Amino acid sequence: MEVFEYSEIDVKSAARDGLIEFLPMLCVSNSPLLTEKHRKILNQALGNRDKPLQLAILKALEQIGDPSSLPAVQEILDFPYADSYRDLQESASQCIGFIRMNSDEVQNAQTLLRASHYTENQDELLRPAYHTDDAPANELLRPNNKPDGE
Repeated sequence: MEVFEYSEIDVKSAARDGLIEFLPMLCVSNSPLLTEKHRKILNQALGNRDKPLQLAILKALEQIGDPSSLPAVQEILDFPYADSYRDLQESASQCIGFIRMNSDEVQNAQTLLRASHYTENQDELLRPAYHTDDAPANELLRPNNKPDGE
């Protein structure tokens, strides 16, 4: 993707053609392979008004998009395109939905859970859901403080 930063037109053209073919094949498991720089390049390329490339990027962002892509995709939705670009705006609309859904899933996966209720008994230990007899008692979690408001 860094090829877009080169000044040679034939190099950029070859890279563009390769990306148009390759990007729609990306899947969610490829997301960690993209660096912040790669994502920035894709987001900038969305603004180039190159419809085939924009469609390929939007298809890829449905799988690998993150919240950093939302402004670039929203810009496509907000731009007053002619009717011949309606498919681009429909693709952007679908893409923005996938990005929001994927970011919610990532955020939910990173959310820490807490106990549903506080217990006064400091001797009560929290144990994993699976059965293990070999965990030493001093390594098990204990409730620390009474929550505020109780």
